Amino acid sequence: VDEQILLIDQCLDDLKSIQFFDFVPSSMRSFSRITPNLNFKGSNLSGVLKNLEMEGKIDQVLDFIKNLPEQKLDGISFFEDNRERFSVELEESFGDENSSKTWSIELLSFVIVRVLAIAAALMTAKPGSLLVFEELDNGIHPNKAKILLNQIYEYARDNNLYNLLTEKDKKFKNITITILNKNKIII
Repeated sequence: VDEQILLIDQCLDDLKSIQFFDFVPSSMRSFSRITPNLNFKGSNLSGVLKNLEMEGKIDQVLDFIKNLPEQKLDGISFFEDNRERFSVELEESFGDENSSKTWSIELLSFVIVRVLAIAAALMTAKPGSLLVFEELDNGIHPNKAKILLNQIYEYARDNNLYNLLTEKDKKFKNITITILNKNKIII
């Protein structure tokens, strides 16, 4: 009986470590309060990123997303409203370092916002967690998909995370299968 209880406890712990994400673009651009974990739709993205900044991990987020946009990303900052909620901003440079511009999350492409959310989900997950990303291919150019999947794989490998990715784009699936054969990303 004790073995059965331990097995049930282990199964419950395993189920608790599963996190599902189905990002909704319109809600991800909202102000949010500081919070440690990203919710299912990503509506608290700015608050989670602010929490990562307070933990000294914002440079990891920047490193995670820097290879995806065409412009060079120089920094991540936050705007606080009068209700102690935050909105994320990205600083990009165009060619020379003197021509940088800060963009609020409302003006960022859905792909950049989505990749910020993926980074936030990965960087707040506990070791051994299974992260399920719904339609990861949504809006991501196939040329950038391989870069993103490699980054997800490397972060998951280095931090003992498991990922389940769903997709609808056949081209993206072919890229996914190639990368998924390495180890911890599952399809």
